[in-house]
Amino acid sequence: TASDYYLPNTTIPLMTSATSPSGQVTASSQIGGSEGWRAFDRNTSTLWQTAGGVTSATLAYQFPISKIIKRYSFRNSGLSTGARNFTFEASNDGSSWTTLDTQTSINVGANGIFTSGLLANTTAYLYYRINVTTVNGGTAIQMAEFEMTESTSTSVGQIVGGTFNLLNGTNLTVTANTGVV
Repeated sequence: TASDYYLPNTTIPLMTSATSPSGQVTASSQIGGSEGWRAFDRNTSTLWQTAGGVTSATLAYQFPISKIIKRYSFRNSGLSTGARNFTFEASNDGSSWTTLDTQTSINVGANGIFTSGLLANTTAYLYYRINVTTVNGGTAIQMAEFEMTESTSTSVGQIVGGTFNLLNGTNLTVTANTGVV
């Protein structure tokens, strides 16, 4: 069912480390056992967490080749540690960032999911990041999952050859336009 998915055609592979299987995950703050790449491992039992007292930080993914990201999504881990105010940004050099989306006063609750609207982005970038500037009252940032997609579809299964990632970490690949799965 559609509830088994975060976003159609998730663009980032299921990460098993900061650099495997491809690309590179970086976090401006993280603690051991809750490194940034764990937000891309499709396991809601693991998470990215900043060091205590760090309530503004960035979590970035560098693609091997440029991509045009059209939507992003994240799953909170805790009620007070979820991103409240943040921007979604892109770069081609990892230093100069373009803001693609700005959100304020967001509170999706514990284990809640935030999904952006369709971004107006038409430029392919190598780097994308979430820049969290405030959490919902906690003393650290916790994010269970973070995903991005090139798809403009709001329905799962509308794109031929798309790969859909199940919450349990397995993949479903669509090889023909079969409609909604």
